[in-house]
Amino acid sequence: MKNNYNWLQSAKKLFTRWTDDLSEIYIEFFAALIFFITAGGLFYILIHFVIPEKENVIDSLSFYYMKSWITDANTKVAVFVSYFGSGLFLLPAYFFIIYSLASKGRKTYAIFVFTLSVSSLLLGLVLKELFQRPRPLHKMVGAGGYSFPSGHSLGGFIFCCLVIFLVWKLKSGRLHKYFLYLISAVFGIIIGLSRIYLHVHYATDVLGSFFVAIGWFALIYTMFILVYKNELHQVNERNARKQDFYESNYDIYN
Repeated sequence: MKNNYNWLQSAKKLFTRWTDDLSEIYIEFFAALIFFITAGGLFYILIHFVIPEKENVIDSLSFYYMKSWITDANTKVAVFVSYFGSGLFLLPAYFFIIYSLASKGRKTYAIFVFTLSVSSLLLGLVLKELFQRPRPLHKMVGAGGYSFPSGHSLGGFIFCCLVIFLVWKLKSGRLHKYFLYLISAVFGIIIGLSRIYLHVHYATDVLGSFFVAIGWFALIYTMFILVYKNELHQVNERNARKQDFYESNYDIYN
């Protein structure tokens, strides 16, 4: 009789946990969809109503306030910070993350990182050719190609979104998570500011990169949920069964 009761309790816990996981995935799906739509709308407003102006307020004010910060020391710092938005840093970083995830059995997340990193790089190149916006005058460092969107900023924002996502999904400890969230967000922001400071991008280039990064990340994640939803549930169910099995054994022997 007690064995039957334990079995019923285990089945009930398993069903409850499965429905909770299902609800969580649907919440994440619709949240990501809202982020995609919102970022897409803001990007549309930016490219149709802000950038076409000869001297928009955002770009003019950003360059004006940056003037007072220009020193040799700050320029060296800005150049150093910009490095973290370049392929020289991002490609090895992505490779390390993908390898770490795959070696720990997180192959689904490794696929997500690979897809996001490669697709965002190609997206940035396509958007530059599509808009063909010239870079600002009086650049402080060498920079070729078109200006919009900022490739360094886009790469930095995508990387920061990814770090926040992986910390949220794979790490434990609430205080530890919030600290890493803050560090990642600040990291992305200073990369964007460094590009404006160096006069290689307009502020609207960086802002556009932010909208693209949020929207593209959200879009890839919605696809990730749709494609790998069943696989994620199978993993959750196996974990639930394993934990309930141990709990039921504990009840039997006690």
